[in-house]
Amino acid sequence: GRFSTCPKKMTFVKNKLNIIDLISIMPYYLEVIIPKRQDADGNMDSIGSLVILRVLRLFRVLRIFKLSRHSRNMIAFGIALKASLAELLSLGLFLLIDVVVFASALYYAEMDVDKTSFDSIPASCWWAVVTVTTLGYGDMFPHTAIGKILGTLCVFSGILVIAFQMPIMVAKFTWTFMQNTSESPEDE
Repeated sequence: GRFSTCPKKMTFVKNKLNIIDLISIMPYYLEVIIPKRQDADGNMDSIGSLVILRVLRLFRVLRIFKLSRHSRNMIAFGIALKASLAELLSLGLFLLIDVVVFASALYYAEMDVDKTSFDSIPASCWWAVVTVTTLGYGDMFPHTAIGKILGTLCVFSGILVIAFQMPIMVAKFTWTFMQNTSESPEDE
C-alpha cells in the first residue's frame, strides 16, 4: 500500500526500515504460496525445510526501531551508543580474553575429575561467561581446590575488567547523550 502511493519509489526501496518490513512479512506470503505436503507421520508440512522462514519472522521485532525516529531521546541514545562503540568493543574484547583464559585454565585443572562438567574448553566457556559476568547459575562448578581458586580469580577478574571500563563508557555516553538532548538556542 505505501509503495504504490510513494512519490519517490527508489528512495522508498532503499530505506533500511522498509527492507526490514519486507523481510518481516515475506515469510507469511511464502508459506501461502508454497504448497503443502504430507510427511511420513501424516502431518501437513510445507515443502522442504522452512526453518529459514521462521528465522526471518524474527525481523518483525526489528520493526520497533521504526518508532525511534519519532523520539528525540531514542535518537540521542542511538548516537550515544554509536559514539561509545569503541569502548564497548574494548570491553567485549577484554571480557572475551578473560573468558578464554579462565575457561582453558579451568578445563586443564578439572580434566582428571570424574563426572566433570568441564569436558572441553568450549563447554568451560559457558562457565567462564557466567562467572566473569558474576551471574553464577550454579549449573557448573569446579570440584578441585585449584579449580575453586581459579573460579575466585575469574570472578574478581571479571569485576575488575568491568569496573575499569564502566566509568569511561558512562562518562562518554552521558556527555554524548546530553549533547544530543539539550535544547539548542535555535529551537526556542
